[in-house]
Amino acid sequence: MLKPEKAFLVGAILPGFSPTGIEDQLSELKLLASTYGAETMGIITQSRKIIDPVTFLGIGKIQQIKNQAAEMGCSLIIFND
Repeated sequence: MLKPEKAFLVGAILPGFSPTGIEDQLSELKLLASTYGAETMGIITQSRKIIDPVTFLGIGKIQQIKNQAAEMGCSLIIFND
């Protein structure tokens, strides 16, 4: 039997998003990942005034996501936007 892929979910909280709204989006992403056959290993969020056109989030947060996903053996990183 194949091992399920491991997913790390990322939520960008933009102006106008409510805490409930981001929770709903991440719950939906988790369900979509599960439907695909992936196990969600971690979730992280970052509040942003604007999306960085190069990295989407801040470079420090990208490095944190990369490190945490690697430690957990994630092969997928899924963003909410």
